[in-house]
Amino acid sequence: DYSADVTQEELEAALNELNCDDNIHGIIMLTPFPKHIDSDRLNSMLDPKKDIDAITDMSIAGLFSGRGDSFYACT
Repeated sequence: DYSADVTQEELEAALNELNCDDNIHGIIMLTPFPKHIDSDRLNSMLDPKKDIDAITDMSIAGLFSGRGDSFYACT
């Protein structure tokens, strides 16, 4: 959990740590982010192998093509 005044850099650093942590198998980024946060950048940084909500381009492509071993959004 982060306060509304969290910086882009803080979120990017935290996401990078989660991406690199082998004990973390899935990540959900709850939105909306505060207006000063670049959510597209965070989405592009998310490791598709840990993308539980299918928000990365690779996850979306796998969802529509029926290929890939990623998580897919429950909806």
